[in-house]
Amino acid sequence: MAARLERMHDEWGENNPSWRGRIEVVYASASGLANLRMAPLRIHVISAGEPFHVINAGTDWIITWYPARYHGISLIGQPASEVVPDTSFDQLTCWQLLYRPLRSSAAPTSGDLSRWLRASDRSCS
Repeated sequence: MAARLERMHDEWGENNPSWRGRIEVVYASASGLANLRMAPLRIHVISAGEPFHVINAGTDWIITWYPARYHGISLIGQPASEVVPDTSFDQLTCWQLLYRPLRSSAAPTSGDLSRWLRASDRSCS
């Protein structure tokens, strides 16, 4: 599946040059999202400035899932509010406080946050 999605994004960029390298998408399964508190979720990600890649998203991705649940737009399938588990505002705040030390003149990516959390063995529950 990853190869097909990557091809689709490459073709989109070729056919729409003004959008090349500017699309940000996370592909996640509904079953994986339902269980994201119990096991890392394998997701397909494309972000501005990063190549298409596949990662295991753990609880450190709460800063992505929270706005997706409350403000996300599903192009196909159920609304994000029905497939992304609820997250408390306290949990989100905890992650934002951990994220704050990473801020610099160059904005860190969610991948930077994941690496920092693994390296420092910090967690929010």
